[in-house]
Amino acid sequence: MTGFLRWVPIVLAAAVTVGCGDHAALAERAATTRAQRLVGVWDVRFEGEANLASRGDDGARETRGQIAFLANRWLDGSDSGIDTPTDYGTYDVDFTPFGIEPRARGETPTAVAGWIGQDSVQIVLTSTVTGMTLELRGRAVEDSVAGTWSYRLTRVSDGGGRFSMTRQKQR
Repeated sequence: MTGFLRWVPIVLAAAVTVGCGDHAALAERAATTRAQRLVGVWDVRFEGEANLASRGDDGARETRGQIAFLANRWLDGSDSGIDTPTDYGTYDVDFTPFGIEPRARGETPTAVAGWIGQDSVQIVLTSTVTGMTLELRGRAVEDSVAGTWSYRLTRVSDGGGRFSMTRQKQR
């Protein structure tokens, strides 16, 4: 037993070193220009169609809201749906005009973002509904991002459309 106890401090030190190394790498990535490029509050506009079969109308809809991002110093890519998340935050968007609601009542709506290539971004609006994903992919130009969004429930594409985001000016 004493042989085992002799190894405990070494194993703990190694775990702390690995943990600190991961945190240091995330903090370094958060300081990059790419991560800082999304930091702030964004006005967002969604247009398109989703879940048309259940509504019985023409399905054309629009909704507006906000997404706020901070540079990511804490999340790795394991649970975010994004390989290298550079930013995370929250959103306030009412998706009921599209016949969907990606979050359960009382749950904090969260968003995770990461860069694809030089000027394209992927944003996942996390959902507490099992099997649901809501993803945005767009091109960033200065203080705006425009592209497409899609909504899926259990791996079947149920709808989507176009979106645009514009950074709010600091007051």
